[in-house]
Amino acid sequence: LALGDLYRVGGDAPRAAHYYSAVLGLPQYRADGLIGLARLDAAAGRTAQATSRFQQAAAVRPSDPRPHANLGYYRYLAGDLPGALAAYRSATVLAPRDARLWGTYGALLLASGQPREAEAALQRSLAIAPRDDVLSNLGTLRYQAGDYAGAARLYRAAVARQPEAFRFHGHLGDALQA
Repeated sequence: LALGDLYRVGGDAPRAAHYYSAVLGLPQYRADGLIGLARLDAAAGRTAQATSRFQQAAAVRPSDPRPHANLGYYRYLAGDLPGALAAYRSATVLAPRDARLWGTYGALLLASGQPREAEAALQRSLAIAPRDDVLSNLGTLRYQAGDYAGAARLYRAAVARQPEAFRFHGHLGDALQA
């Protein structure tokens, strides 16, 4: 698997595919091999094949949130927001204490125009572990609702956690000017 990942990142898809395929017969690594092959398919524009492999990986490890999260991320990149939401929802059910999954799910809900659901997911993420991107997304929700002071407070918290993130500074400036 590690060699597959190294070759994939290095741009050598045929060698990466060789190493990912080599582990498909090993039950403990099958899902990871399928995810690796799916990433190669996605990068090559083989949408149906990538989706199928991500789904196979989720079927191989139904209690593992990673295949679902990978499928969700791929569906998001492919422009399938409803599919991404469904996959990340499955991942959060499987890993209810994973702040990163809840934060991503909340961001997808925000992007899909579901502010109440987005806020609940983002708040859940923050309750597990504070993250600057989640604070910023909550700030965006407050800003969109016209609560500029609340948005500024959240953007300030995001800036304090990651002062080099110019995007958070820009959002804070917008909230302060509103």
